Amino acid sequence: MNIQKDHSKWRRLAIHIVFCTVFMILPFVFHHGHREINFLENPFFRSEFSGYLLVLLFFYFNYFYLIPTFYFSKKHVYFWILVIVSLLIVLAIPTLLIYQIHTSPVNIIEKEFRPHPPLFIHAEHNLAKFSLILVLSLLLRINDQWKRAQKEKTDAELSYLRAQINPHFLFNTLNSIYSMALSKSDNTPTAVVKLSAMMRYAITEAHRDLVPLEKEINYIADFVDLQKFRLGNTVKLSHRVTGDPKGKMIAPLILISIVENAFKYGVNPEENSSIMVDLTVHEYFLVFLVRNNKVRTNVAENEKSGVGIENTRNRLNMIYPGKHKFEITENPVDYSVVLTLQLS
Repeated sequence: MNIQKDHSKWRRLAIHIVFCTVFMILPFVFHHGHREINFLENPFFRSEFSGYLLVLLFFYFNYFYLIPTFYFSKKHVYFWILVIVSLLIVLAIPTLLIYQIHTSPVNIIEKEFRPHPPLFIHAEHNLAKFSLILVLSLLLRINDQWKRAQKEKTDAELSYLRAQINPHFLFNTLNSIYSMALSKSDNTPTAVVKLSAMMRYAITEAHRDLVPLEKEINYIADFVDLQKFRLGNTVKLSHRVTGDPKGKMIAPLILISIVENAFKYGVNPEENSSIMVDLTVHEYFLVFLVRNNKVRTNVAENEKSGVGIENTRNRLNMIYPGKHKFEITENPVDYSVVLTLQLS
């Protein structure tokens, strides 16, 4: 994601460079009515060019300083005072240049041969450019502010959802290892190692926007292995991964709640319990299928909140809008979740 941010920064810089270049070429394109071949030696062109340059400088002065410092701080009086002062500068300097040209001895002699545009035309043009740039800089800055506010809101919501994920996972996994320890299982040390690896992944990777798909797959595999240690032969468990995950990225901990939900509601040693976890990786997307048959469980009614599935749904809507399909199918026999997700 840092690479994406760098690309975005360089793209914005390139857009500004192109904008400035095109804007400062305009006086060359629209300048007419003067016989000088060398534009830089043409005093009227220098006056017109200075108007474009001053307007461009005002754009960045307004965008980076006036709007964030005064407009967004509700100091509108100061903002408009400085805007008016800037306008007077933009109008005055080109006009003074033309005034000096009109009153110079050389131009008094030449005025019969070179018609000069009236002063008010230059003022009108600079006023029009100034007004356009003022509105444009306001719209762009307000749009940036809105996007930043939306991103901060989304980040805050994601942080809240992630904070709910880790305690939920830890509670379920520690219960599994506790059960193994009580039965003095030989797999307890291996389970502790797997839990350590899983917690390391949750702590070091959960804050990232995207992680390698391989790490997410290993995380789920460790969780399923822990459940195998705990449940033994009481559950018919199928776990399969097909396809090549190398080079593909995914949001961290986006899949685990679906698997946890299956083990929470699909396990009863006294009944025919079966769970299937099937992940298929295609070139540009994955299909994640988790199915469990319905059994009686000891989950208290106040714990049947569906927080894990709902969190997954919310995170998918925020991180992958329009890039996923989340389907839940329920019948009298089993319960299944199918997630189709476009990969990065």
